[in-house]
Amino acid sequence: MDISSAFKEVVDDFVSSAETEEHLSLFPMIGVMAWNLSYCTENQRAERIKVFVDMWNCPTFTWESTVVQTKEKILELCNRKLRMYPELKQRIISIDIEGLEDGLKYNIVSKPIEYTQ
Repeated sequence: MDISSAFKEVVDDFVSSAETEEHLSLFPMIGVMAWNLSYCTENQRAERIKVFVDMWNCPTFTWESTVVQTKEKILELCNRKLRMYPELKQRIISIDIEGLEDGLKYNIVSKPIEYTQ
């Protein structure tokens, strides 16, 4: 399976639910962050999520009339990616999203994960 299709399966229900301008930029970035964190240790995930939350200044966001912890949503999507596509070892480096009549189309550029021991 190609990475764009896999990413769509993992995050599309969340990303396509964006209702505001803020959500339109934030939700795809949460999806990319979750995907890329699937290759990190738990400590690395915690550190990188903190940087993400600080950078976007969004410890929480309102989604479907509920206040959601950004960290929890990232971890939920990260775990979904690990369950669904553990074999995909590609880091997303850029994403372009196109709105089509039948939903969103994701064009993703990725590169292989480089492991350091």
